[in-house]
Amino acid sequence: MEIDSASELKSQYPISYADAFCVVTVQKYKAKVITGDPEFKAVEKTIPVVWTFTFPE
Repeated sequence: MEIDSASELKSQYPISYADAFCVVTVQKYKAKVITGDPEFKAVEKTIPVVWTFTFPE
């Protein structure tokens, strides 16, 4: 169930609950996230993320 999966993800990574649902949806549909939200850096090793910009080093 998506709610359980999102809750578990939220407890493991410093992301918002809404972003956790996004990650669960991406995993379910084998999709990609296209974003500029830096919170997704925490989960980019678990899902494919396409960045709309590059982060300053």
